[in-house]
Amino acid sequence: MRWKNTPEDEATRQAMGKALALVFIPAGLIIFGLIYIVSPRREPTSQAWANGTYVNACCPPVVLQNGLLVSGNNKAHYRVDYNDTGYFISVDRKIGVKDSEITLSGYADYVPFNNNSEARPAIHNAEALHLFGVSDFTDYRFVKK
Repeated sequence: MRWKNTPEDEATRQAMGKALALVFIPAGLIIFGLIYIVSPRREPTSQAWANGTYVNACCPPVVLQNGLLVSGNNKAHYRVDYNDTGYFISVDRKIGVKDSEITLSGYADYVPFNNNSEARPAIHNAEALHLFGVSDFTDYRFVKK
């Protein structure tokens, strides 16, 4: 059957379009709603996950305790976050290692744990954290005591 440009054919086309919209729009909303409902939720990361004392021969120990990072006279607040390579902490100030001290004037906003790579992500245990040299970008690995 060929459509002609008669008023009756145009009215039929518009009626079919409205009928299809009444079916497809609610069906689409129901499908996306079901996908949202059955999608797994990620629990917020526990801030206690990183708690501990981390040591390296270069510098004073780094103590992480419930959102507070302390090393020598330096203090900063942190938050434990998670991405596809594992856990890391976001520090409220830039952090790094300079002249055998932890400095809060470094360049890093976050501190990775373990190797922070897909080969060995920091998912289960915080074994070590990595700080970087301010001037030479050396990787300083602080091991959990």
